Amino acid sequence: MCSGEWLYNRAKSTLSGQSGQPLWLLTIDGKRIEGTLTLPGNVVARKMTLKKDD
Repeated sequence: MCSGEWLYNRAKSTLSGQSGQPLWLLTIDGKRIEGTLTLPGNVVARKMTLKKDD
């Protein structure tokens, strides 16, 4: 993942991290996090979904 600084947008419930060109954008919704890793040219390199069990 990204080892640099992450920014949290409270209004959008998103967390973004950028180290060089690739950009991680994570959307937080309760116990679920969905995200994408986007490369230059808006190429989606990876999609991920995390869900916390009860």
